[in-house]
Amino acid sequence: INLLLDVVHGLKWRHRQNAAWIMSAVTASTLRKFKDADGRPILLDSMITGQPTTLLGYPLVEVEAMPAVGANTFPIAFGDFDAGYVLDVDSSGMRITRDDITEKGFVKYYSRRRVGGKILDSEAIRLIKVAAT
Repeated sequence: INLLLDVVHGLKWRHRQNAAWIMSAVTASTLRKFKDADGRPILLDSMITGQPTTLLGYPLVEVEAMPAVGANTFPIAFGDFDAGYVLDVDSSGMRITRDDITEKGFVKYYSRRRVGGKILDSEAIRLIKVAAT
């Protein structure tokens, strides 16, 4: 629990205002078993419909792309992701491919766009690394 508190207070005040936790459902399941010094769970489900689950007072978002707890992984992220990360769309635009061969009498169009992401502010996001299981 102390590690999680250190991560929260390691962020600057302005980033803590919009911060959230990101982890997989498996990692969240592990944290549900942790309790504070008074015996209260640190991960709380909201009693209000539409409100997120919270961890130490900050919203928790489950992202299945995050790794589970394991050796040398980063299973938990915390921070202001709006300030720290942005989706980046390829500047060459959308590519459209015409297919009039595979199905006689019909024309199919396949479109694709390359999307990536990049860090805007490295001080806005913290990752927790698990050294060993």
